[in-house]
Amino acid sequence: MTIKNDTKTGTILQAEKITKRNAKKLATQYIESLNELKTLQQQFIPKQPIILDPYKISSLYQPSYYLSGDFFEYVALDKNRIGIFIIDIVGKGLSASFSTILLKSIFETVIQKEKTPKAIMQNINNKMYHTMELKRHSGCGFFGVLDTKENTLTYCNCGIGIAKIFRKNNIIELCDYGGFMLGAINNVLYTEGTIKLKSNDTLVFATDGLEDVKNESGERIGQEWLKNTILTHLKNKIEGRLVVHQIEHYIQTQIGNKVALEDDISAIC
Repeated sequence: MTIKNDTKTGTILQAEKITKRNAKKLATQYIESLNELKTLQQQFIPKQPIILDPYKISSLYQPSYYLSGDFFEYVALDKNRIGIFIIDIVGKGLSASFSTILLKSIFETVIQKEKTPKAIMQNINNKMYHTMELKRHSGCGFFGVLDTKENTLTYCNCGIGIAKIFRKNNIIELCDYGGFMLGAINNVLYTEGTIKLKSNDTLVFATDGLEDVKNESGERIGQEWLKNTILTHLKNKIEGRLVVHQIEHYIQTQIGNKVALEDDISAIC
């Protein structure tokens, strides 16, 4: 078995036959390379909350191990509107993580030309179809435009795991508008819809890794906990603690000392 040098990804391993004598050294170099790639990938991900009165936007990003096949971004479209994009690339590990790097470039190009959710998703879909390799060029995504003046969300849902509005004791599923997953079929036509937001609404957009987490007993934690966590947060109005922190805390209490998750987790609240 040989490990080849890959200058494009910054991998530092040289082509070298693995033996008992050098196995530990090569394993260490491999881990160092993964850490370099992890650092590179995480530079693309928004880390700090954004406050746009009366809205607070925060996020959670947790790869299943070293690298993630998830990508998200939010970008100012004008002084009143912010675009929110999240996608879960099919697959895991290195191939999926490299796709997210290419996807960031695609997104930055598209967002300069298109402003409506359906147009943005149609353009991203076509570029993914033509530029990403077969079997790892598709993903489930969501793009929404939050208008802080009109208090509306205009969205296009392309199969993302979670896209919900938590409103008092009700949950509104944002699944009526959108279309097929991104990158799988060329020239897909997407739809978009607009929903009026109300005071204290909590919006959550997340990849399905958020529901695939398994506790220390190996049981999938599912969906009900997310509803309970957010509704409890709204009821108690915990000042200074973002909803995303409550979500992260709950997950950590469930997984305990597990080293790796079942799937990547990305969430925007």
